Amino acid sequence: DRQVSLEGREINQSWDAVWEVRTKRAANGWTAEIRIPFRALRFDASSNRAWGVNFSRRMRHKNEVDFWSPVPRSFNLNRVSLAGDLTGLRTGRAGRDLRIKPYIAENTVRALGTTALPSPGYKNSLDVGVDLRAAITTGLTLDATVHPDFGQAEADEQQVNLTQFSLFLPEKRDFFLENSGIFYVGDAARNNRVNPTPTPDEDNLLFFSRRVGLNAAGQATSIDGGLRLTGKLTESMRVGLLSVQERGTATSPAVNSTVVRLRQNLGRVGNDLGVFFMQRTHTSGDSYQNRVFGVDKNLRLPGNLDWNSYLVRTETPGKSQGDYAWRTTLNHEGNFFHIKTGAMQLGPGFQNDLGYYRRTNNRKYLLESGVRPRSPWLRDHGIRELHPHVGWDYQVGLDGRLSSKNLHTGNSWFFNNGAVFEISFNPMYNRLRQPFRPNPKMSLPIPAGGYGWSTWQLFITSDQSRTLSTSTRVSWGGLYSGTQRTVNGTVTLRPSYRFQAEMGVQRTEAKLDLPRGYSIDTTDSLLQQQEDDMGPVPPAGQVEQTGHQAHPVDHRVGSLDDGALDHGANADGHGARLFEKTLHDRIEPRRDGHHELVALGPFRGEVGQ
Repeated sequence: DRQVSLEGREINQSWDAVWEVRTKRAANGWTAEIRIPFRALRFDASSNRAWGVNFSRRMRHKNEVDFWSPVPRSFNLNRVSLAGDLTGLRTGRAGRDLRIKPYIAENTVRALGTTALPSPGYKNSLDVGVDLRAAITTGLTLDATVHPDFGQAEADEQQVNLTQFSLFLPEKRDFFLENSGIFYVGDAARNNRVNPTPTPDEDNLLFFSRRVGLNAAGQATSIDGGLRLTGKLTESMRVGLLSVQERGTATSPAVNSTVVRLRQNLGRVGNDLGVFFMQRTHTSGDSYQNRVFGVDKNLRLPGNLDWNSYLVRTETPGKSQGDYAWRTTLNHEGNFFHIKTGAMQLGPGFQNDLGYYRRTNNRKYLLESGVRPRSPWLRDHGIRELHPHVGWDYQVGLDGRLSSKNLHTGNSWFFNNGAVFEISFNPMYNRLRQPFRPNPKMSLPIPAGGYGWSTWQLFITSDQSRTLSTSTRVSWGGLYSGTQRTVNGTVTLRPSYRFQAEMGVQRTEAKLDLPRGYSIDTTDSLLQQQEDDMGPVPPAGQVEQTGHQAHPVDHRVGSLDDGALDHGANADGHGARLFEKTLHDRIEPRRDGHHELVALGPFRGEVGQ
């Protein structure tokens, strides 16, 4: 199950309601009965208006998807405005949907690896907390938490990272999930056949809830409590309120994070106007406030056109110039032709302590376009659809210098049996504003400057209806001043509808040619199966800070980010493996040039100059 907002602009796949389903085979076919408790939904029980509902059925042997209420091929089930009407439903009372989850956790820890006498003893600690959820009206849901425990949060997918920025990792903590779409500020969804779940623009996600629970140094902090109110004030207005108090420590102040979001629907489905306000404030220690506020507009135009824009201002102590951001996109979806184009800019003084972004003092241009021809001749030869397409991302600094580019140009073949084959050519460019070590054990960093290279990529997915199916992605070509090859494969075993097992592996080989004749040959493998829960998930960060190095880290993810650290070289002085896996600590450089051990933690983006 999942929660869809804004016609598919935001999809919360971690949403988890309680429901039941039973199926039965009969001589003339089969039936399915689904029971969804009304307490899991938010609706006005006194209203007799129609419910929107739709059903889809995927027939694997024909590679066909059928809808109860017709949906054009250019869209999918997330286009909820195309749902049919269900009338005469007797709902009764929805109930309060009151859920209380108390917890008690005791920890016993004893230090190892020491011969000191007397030997260290055990340290005991006891944590107590409670989560509460209740429907306070037919449209509003209240979530409250006191000293929450996020130990049940699902583990993040492990990835290898080749950039100076942190990976984007979605929110998994239950307190932040329900109705999370109300806080989303973004553009219209694209119907991507290869990856049907739309992803936010990771170059500027205005509210990133995984920021909550981190101090300024990027270290995880305890949360004393939080309140969250989301839902409908009226049939046309939605509201989201969030306030979380984070505990201070001897080295960092207590912090309060507050978010206010209002969105008003404007007649036609898909048209809305929203405002938002975010603030992160020190409630102890030095006085500090970071504020972010703005307005966004979504407009549905004739001809399957969607236009989205937002304008943002920020207020941060010591920054009074260029503290803004804006974005605008226009998207058209058709059965044969699709195009999305737009631009985004972040000023040099933009700072958002509750957001996720990579560069400031920067402008981005984007273009995604393609055609989807189908014909009887192609079908007779096993091909359902062709998809030649481009996905171009071109970014320049406000000083006119090129920051980065990724000019993806490819063609996809969708086969009658559900298999997919894609080949693409990807010219790329990345400007390093300061020296960069992908691995802290490299003896020399990659020098600052601009680097251009190109890669080829193959993507192959077999018939997913088979008992054994595979998905493979292979890329090869340049990487900064050298070369790289990456293979990412997944094998899925599905002997029956009751059982599914999946195993994946990613292997990367890279060689970087550095100054003074140095070179680095590296091999890295990442094997991923079903992961155990590893405790609270602090957010991933993303800053490259001009003036002195700030080094973000992905949490519980087998990768390091910009890695501009020097752990020392190998015996031969030529560096080491390019991607080191770590799940606990890393070495950070102090301003005096020495190094110290610190905990995992992210930062905020790249500051331009």
